[in-house]
Amino acid sequence: MRNIRGAFVVVKTTGVEPHLISATAFELFMDRVRVSGADKANRYTFGNDTVYVLPCVTECMESIALEYTGIHATQVKATCARIALGQALGDDSKGNDDTQGGLGIAADHTKPKAPKGSGGAKVKAPKGLTADALASMLKA
Repeated sequence: MRNIRGAFVVVKTTGVEPHLISATAFELFMDRVRVSGADKANRYTFGNDTVYVLPCVTECMESIALEYTGIHATQVKATCARIALGQALGDDSKGNDDTQGGLGIAADHTKPKAPKGSGGAKVKAPKGLTADALASMLKA
């Protein structure tokens, strides 16, 4: 598993959520931790119902997956285990491929567009035209 800066497992009173914040948001989060402490920074960044935040680093995810016994233990252990193993998170009904790893965040894909024509002339052959008839037309 790669250690992604700004990736967290957020444990809330309502459940467990993986979060990936931007570099700017991460810097603001770290400033809040230094100024007001981790508890207030966690609540301000991830919501008032945040109990605590776990950074997505290999050692932390492995340790939590093996030894965690707190709130939402089954969800927290499962989420951390999947991250430690490099498996995707999210709704498996959407066809997530566990072999690809990551947080299961799918990018919006644009539909491919049909190539535009060259603008050149188009010629249609008459229906029912045989090769012999075409050859005789070309000789004339």
